Amino acid sequence: MTERNTWSGVSRGSTRREFIARAVAIGLSAGAAAALFEACASPATVGVPGASPGSALSEVQLAILYPQSGDIARFGQACLKAAQLAAEDINAAGGIRSLGGAKLKLVVEDITSDATTVRTVVERVLNQNKVAAACGSYASALTLVATEVSERAGIPWLTGSIADT
Repeated sequence: MTERNTWSGVSRGSTRREFIARAVAIGLSAGAAAALFEACASPATVGVPGASPGSALSEVQLAILYPQSGDIARFGQACLKAAQLAAEDINAAGGIRSLGGAKLKLVVEDITSDATTVRTVVERVLNQNKVAAACGSYASALTLVATEVSERAGIPWLTGSIADT
């Protein structure tokens, strides 16, 4: 029988290992989102749709594509929340200063926990929106498909979740 971690005497329903794995996933997602947002804040506006050097944009769209349903949904939901918190912090601090205070607008989509649906969802999001970059996937099988699509579209993809060689 596995002993459950009981911070404050109440079982949280997860082992210490599960808690650490979730905390690391959230931390990686928050760090990845922050790095993505910082990359968009660089003085060069190359790749930011509608931007030219010295221009002021009202918003920069970023695709946030994590599984929100299926087997690994709870991890994708935690990663999404981390990205949303990072965007809220950046927007509350005045947006992206090097782009005239442009606010971050997250284009969120559920890529499910199934690699067979990832291609369609990513293609739709990248084709229907003017995103500067994308972040997400969480699992290697999903990331391999998503990054293939984003590479063909010329959209940078940031992830902390690929381990396949």
